[in-house]
Amino acid sequence: KLAVSHDYGIYHCTGNGICSWYDFASAIMKEAGLPCKVNPCTSAEYAAANPASASRPAWSALENRMLRCTVGDEMRDWQDALHDFFANWNGEL
Repeated sequence: KLAVSHDYGIYHCTGNGICSWYDFASAIMKEAGLPCKVNPCTSAEYAAANPASASRPAWSALENRMLRCTVGDEMRDWQDALHDFFANWNGEL
């Protein structure tokens, strides 16, 4: 819809819902069926362990506002999309 519209600008297009990087990584490991333990850490803990990393804002969830304001936000929940990805992935990179 956006490609054939006359709307322009910078758009975030991401699955709906909110999660942390920890939530996302945990869901990936679970959907992949990998016996991997994901350990949460704060941004401060990550920065201390990786001093060359960029500073992160306190809140940085992507939002599909421009989609909603133009052609409509029909993105599904990120968890549903992740589940469908693994249900259809053949394991090849």
